[in-house]
Amino acid sequence: MVAAVSLLLAILFVPLIEVFLFIQVGSEIGALPTVALCVLTAVAGAAMLRHQGLKALTEARARLNRNEAPVDQVFDGLFLGLAAVLLMVPGFFTDAIGGLLLVPAIRRLLQTQILSRTRFVMTGRPGPGQPGSQWRSRDGSVIIEGEYSTPADRPGPADGRRRPEDDEPPLIGR
Repeated sequence: MVAAVSLLLAILFVPLIEVFLFIQVGSEIGALPTVALCVLTAVAGAAMLRHQGLKALTEARARLNRNEAPVDQVFDGLFLGLAAVLLMVPGFFTDAIGGLLLVPAIRRLLQTQILSRTRFVMTGRPGPGQPGSQWRSRDGSVIIEGEYSTPADRPGPADGRRRPEDDEPPLIGR
């Protein structure tokens, strides 16, 4: 409920703030320089975003190859994606917020706030060429995913006789 109200307020007030800032900046430096400044911030933000986004992707791949959860890199990707949207929207207020999201220290602060209120678990299976299948949670404990069945779970003859396939070990890793 709080998130919905916050989103509604943002939808209502962000355009008003942007119009106010456009008028203020335009009255100080003129209309054409104001538009040029908006375009310049979008281009500069896109360049910074490309550099930091590729860095986050490279680090995420390296962590996955070490069978570690790339939590920091996932958050970086989310925040950088949000920064991209905010930088592409014309306006000084959204550019300022998008620019703040490009600062790694601010992303870490936001990540810490989100992680303190949530719990994430990573599960998965290794791909071809990746050693092992152990994923670790944030506290370092091993997460094991699997299925099992007992002979009582399997269909059998009504008279209770054992079938030859009942003596086979279960398949692991299907």
